[in-house]
Amino acid sequence: MGNELYQYINAAQIESLHQPTAIATGLPGAAYTEQGFWELERQDYFPSRWMACAHACELEAPGGVMPVSIAGFELILTKATDGVIRAFHNMCAHRGMRVLDTKQCEQTTLRCPWHSWTYDLHGRLVATPNLGGIHVSEVDTFKCSELGLREVRCETFLDLVFVNLDGAAPSLDDYLSPLKARLADYDLSLLRPSKQLTNVTFEGNWKLVIEGGLEDYHLPWIHPQLGPHSGTFTPEWDDSGCYVGFTNRRAKTPEPKAGDPRNSGDGLALFPHLASKTPADGLDHEGMIFMVPPSAVIAVMSDHVVVTVLAPRSVDRTEQRRSFMYIGDSAVAAETAPIREAICESWRSVGAQDLDLARALQHQHRLRSEIDVPTRFSPHWEPAVHHFQQMVVDHMLSKQTSQAN
Repeated sequence: MGNELYQYINAAQIESLHQPTAIATGLPGAAYTEQGFWELERQDYFPSRWMACAHACELEAPGGVMPVSIAGFELILTKATDGVIRAFHNMCAHRGMRVLDTKQCEQTTLRCPWHSWTYDLHGRLVATPNLGGIHVSEVDTFKCSELGLREVRCETFLDLVFVNLDGAAPSLDDYLSPLKARLADYDLSLLRPSKQLTNVTFEGNWKLVIEGGLEDYHLPWIHPQLGPHSGTFTPEWDDSGCYVGFTNRRAKTPEPKAGDPRNSGDGLALFPHLASKTPADGLDHEGMIFMVPPSAVIAVMSDHVVVTVLAPRSVDRTEQRRSFMYIGDSAVAAETAPIREAICESWRSVGAQDLDLARALQHQHRLRSEIDVPTRFSPHWEPAVHHFQQMVVDHMLSKQTSQAN
């Protein structure tokens, strides 16, 4: 039971991880730095979960195709004339060549660059030029209907494109039902993508990037522009293992001064259930950040939502791609453009401040693994970090147990 996992985290460490947050110790350094642990995650964690891999707005029009890389798996996303986004392994059925290298628009087919086997945007093999010799494109023993691109389950939520590699997860709607229930007061159907997209790469393990987003403990020192600790902070998660995150309410932002971009034109629309409510306690409306491990982050504010793809690229490299959504016409209206840009810039600057931190942490976890120094959790700020680490280990142990049986 879990013998492979025990090469990197032993029974005593697992037992300590499952103690109450105030006395528990965290994952060992090897979970962040060892290639073997990364390969176990690729085998027992990533494929069985719904993973966000792209933003739907990146494939806005039919005919769009783009390659994506997630957790070491190479995929193609297509949008055919029926408007459906589909996913396929980026591998030709002939000799395994990578079919697509760059994002393209207005395409009707995908052509392998090696021998020109050609697929339509539904993944069907439609041409095999010179297969049987010069100008002979068909051979009796080759059935094109059996040689299409290998399809991957693909569904969307908000502006996120999710894939399930092993095909065994419940529907995305069922999978995300706890998160949707948590957000039931928010009319998410009102949200529109603004086409604001950001992209940065952290030189750190994917778990480090998620853990950094699950607590406000570090904010006064790493993100001083956000001000000192104020208001409330409440860790949250569901029992199914769908999401983990937190809700906070901070002191209201002072009225913008002259020249502040928030003074330009009308303000952004709020979610309807908040529009008529003015908190009486001096705090702002609640803000929420929920992780759907391993690769989706959904941040819900009173007037905007940020959906993030945290794409694990290797044991020590994680790509972060964000899309910004607003309510109704606020997403595209010219008069709210300065406010949208200020919001995007605020998120961008916070992310930039985290880059060096992730690199330093990755280095420290390697050293920590060598000298066997355990980590601890703040019982106030880090229960969600603690719970996330338990989620990863418990999922992998459960997967290995089911495989053994």
